[in-house]
Amino acid sequence: MPQGGCVKFLRKRGNPADYFSAMESEEQLEFQFYVCIWYYFNNMEKPFRVGRFIPLRRYQEIIHVLVKYGFRMFLERIKLKRIHELTRGGIESREKTALEMPVKVRMICEELGGTFIKFGQLLSTRPDLLPLPLIRELEKLQDEIPSMPKEEIFPVVYTSLGEKKKMFASIEEKPIASGSLAQVHHGRLKTGEEVVLKVKKPGVSDVIKEDIQILYTLAHLLERFISEVRMYEPVRIVEEFEKAITQELNFSIEARNAMLLGGVLKEGEGGVPRVFEELSSPELLVMEYVEGLKLKELIKRGERPLNERISRKFTYSILRQIFTYGVFHCDPHPGNIIVDEDERLYFLDLGMVGRIREEKRRMIASLLYHLVEGNIERVMRALHVLKMLPEGIDRGKLEWALEEFTNKYHLLPLSSIRVSEVIPDILQIFRKFDIHIPSNFSLLLKALLTWEGVSTLLCPEKDLTGEMKRALRESISLPQILRQILGVGVELLSFSRELPEVVDSLRDVLNKGYINVAFEHKGLHDLTSTLDKSSRRISFSLIIAALIIASSLIIVSGKGPKWLGLPSIGVIGYILSGILGLWLVVSILRRWKR
Repeated sequence: MPQGGCVKFLRKRGNPADYFSAMESEEQLEFQFYVCIWYYFNNMEKPFRVGRFIPLRRYQEIIHVLVKYGFRMFLERIKLKRIHELTRGGIESREKTALEMPVKVRMICEELGGTFIKFGQLLSTRPDLLPLPLIRELEKLQDEIPSMPKEEIFPVVYTSLGEKKKMFASIEEKPIASGSLAQVHHGRLKTGEEVVLKVKKPGVSDVIKEDIQILYTLAHLLERFISEVRMYEPVRIVEEFEKAITQELNFSIEARNAMLLGGVLKEGEGGVPRVFEELSSPELLVMEYVEGLKLKELIKRGERPLNERISRKFTYSILRQIFTYGVFHCDPHPGNIIVDEDERLYFLDLGMVGRIREEKRRMIASLLYHLVEGNIERVMRALHVLKMLPEGIDRGKLEWALEEFTNKYHLLPLSSIRVSEVIPDILQIFRKFDIHIPSNFSLLLKALLTWEGVSTLLCPEKDLTGEMKRALRESISLPQILRQILGVGVELLSFSRELPEVVDSLRDVLNKGYINVAFEHKGLHDLTSTLDKSSRRISFSLIIAALIIASSLIIVSGKGPKWLGLPSIGVIGYILSGILGLWLVVSILRRWKR
């Protein structure tokens, strides 16, 4: 319905509920019209424009699910209660409203499915924003939904492969896994190699775009009407989610991530299934088929000796990925890892791979290591180098808070310290002082939390903090320092080659006798004030000296009216110069004392 229809409808002032209850077809309703009614009933002045067509039924579904889980008050605060009433649907469920908040959030994401499951999974990678209980609950989100029939999914495969489909001997019709974005089929090439085909589901991009637009709307409303949420910047979170899920929808990016991580991992550090790049595309990812069991199945078996061996390999691999290579799996949970018959680990689902350059990686390692060691001075230096300290921060209070934090853990044995306890504490300090964490650092913390959780399931008594400390020490060890010195030496060598040219240019400028100097006045107020005071004192000293000399000349001359046998004008001059001299001495002493 065009905007004119919206205005006419509002002028009629009929019953909008009758109109909404009649919306049973799949036609698209202009969202501006929908929100216009909302503003009309809430006496809003400025229209809230989104500029996209959104199915009314999906928007109703989201509001009704929120009401069912007891978020009616939340809808009232963001001014959506009236819309809920107009659409006639959704009642609170006593059973669901009684659940704990983290469980509610997870179940809402599961019930809304698709995009919201992915959104919850993204939020589970943000320990800097959300409390740990909610992170743990969101980690349970399983992206497993019914698969599409071959009549819908195989055309995507054949269109993507083109003439290359002749390279396949067979592709199994029944998928081995199915998610909201894609489903996976087993296949075999004519060369005899077994492969898996990860196929993007048709139409999924359009559904995600519509849901993202709804998330943007809710995020804007949250920022506008709920002040305590603004510090978390909901709109920015949705922007990050849109960027992340756009990358996941492009399987070419996942292929590059797989080749990147597989290229850095060495023997004993695990691996990544080989990507058949020539057969892959943005809609299709073809990878080597790995025979084995998922790590979650091994954990269920509970075979202690095997679990201990796998735990050592898993720990070694993850810590090397993070602190040695700076290329790491962002979500290494048990469902994303396969163990083959040789007990080698294979990492799957590489839509999100964290990357941290060596310089930042070294400083992050230094930050974490010195936090464990309790060296506050080095911690502050690392925060400064990483540019995490906001302007105007009270460094003294921050150092005091960090001191309390380190005192809490410093004297405890490493085996009794848990990463899942330390990270929330340090993040709480960062939030208190408005220290923003870079997104890659946040992914690193999430990877560490997941690593600790998985390792604890495999081997509960393992000293994980000690393992991490050793990895941190290795990352700032002598070879790393020597490599850094070598890098500085290369830069100095490059500069020395350019130095003669720079000196020649400077000499030409000086020979011409012309040089521009930019002078910026900063902090000179105290200097000018001091000079002004000094000049006044010098003037006073000259006046006093002049009075003393003039009075002496008058007394020597013996002329004028007498007082106690001396010229009275000379005596008055002596007294006045004495008072002024005494005042000058006192002021100088006071200034010196301060």
